[in-house]
Amino acid sequence: MRHIASRVVALMSLEIMLVACTGTTASQPPAASGSGVGASGAAPSQAAATPAPMPSTTPGPGDVVYSGRIDIGGGRKLEVRCAGVGSPTILLEGGGITPSMDEYPSSFVFDLAKTTTTCQYSRAGGGMSSAPTGRRTMAGLVGDVDAMLAALKDQADVQGPYLFVGWSFGGTVALAEALTHPDHTVGLVILDTDFVAEFIGNCIKSGRTKADCEQEYQDDIDAKSLEKELLPQIHPLPDIPIRIVSAMRFPECDPSKPDSLKATFDGKMIVAKDCAALAEAYATAQQKGWSTVQPELQQIRVDADHDGLIDQAGKEIEGLILDLVRAARANP
Repeated sequence: MRHIASRVVALMSLEIMLVACTGTTASQPPAASGSGVGASGAAPSQAAATPAPMPSTTPGPGDVVYSGRIDIGGGRKLEVRCAGVGSPTILLEGGGITPSMDEYPSSFVFDLAKTTTTCQYSRAGGGMSSAPTGRRTMAGLVGDVDAMLAALKDQADVQGPYLFVGWSFGGTVALAEALTHPDHTVGLVILDTDFVAEFIGNCIKSGRTKADCEQEYQDDIDAKSLEKELLPQIHPLPDIPIRIVSAMRFPECDPSKPDSLKATFDGKMIVAKDCAALAEAYATAQQKGWSTVQPELQQIRVDADHDGLIDQAGKEIEGLILDLVRAARANP
């Protein structure tokens, strides 16, 4: 996740539970409807919450096909909503450790659903989803997604393959899904996510003190420990197209305050002469990191800030996602 030198961006989770404890599908209309509303500090949506639409018994483009809590085994359930018909299925991963499924504005989600099946969910411990069993691990996050997608296929005919879209820390989760199941992944869209790195080692090598590096690690220990778990699994993904979107606005940057012309990237300090140069240097570092798994990736730099990415550049992002959908359909 993006870290500005003048402040550490803490992970937050706001969970407002409105209703419903049972899953509903197109073949089982719900007795009641509701939506979990929430945001994480990593990538919150500013869009107002709206009641969850009821699943359609005869779904068409853009219609809801599943809305509720789906059983993933072990007495646990994940809150999920899918809309639209057709494949590949787009799965939206929110930012932060425990994002709710409503981080992405509903207008963005349902615009995608007019073209193909699009699903959003609350990660374990977020929204109305069950908490993880024991210590949270990256393998556990991927396992939850596997179980959820299998249940959706069985209960709502939500079919693979999948195009994973991840915002902030959600981009790391999307990468983990693709690394684990490259055979059913047709694309990755990474929304302003720093590539996985060995944070402490990079930080100390950059000349920062060990104490400073360890403190920053502790400030974001949940995300960084999960990234560390993923590191040994990193390998090239030559057959999976990747698009990365980098936000070029740094709201914390103020040319009159030299200390704000700095940002930490994977523990290393980036120092620039002005705000535009800082954004360019940061985006270049993101591109270099992600090229580790896909040298031919395409990067899109947008006039938006990290937290407002979808609100400010949603149409552009929607377009590049749908380009990958069309490419996957043209080359099944």
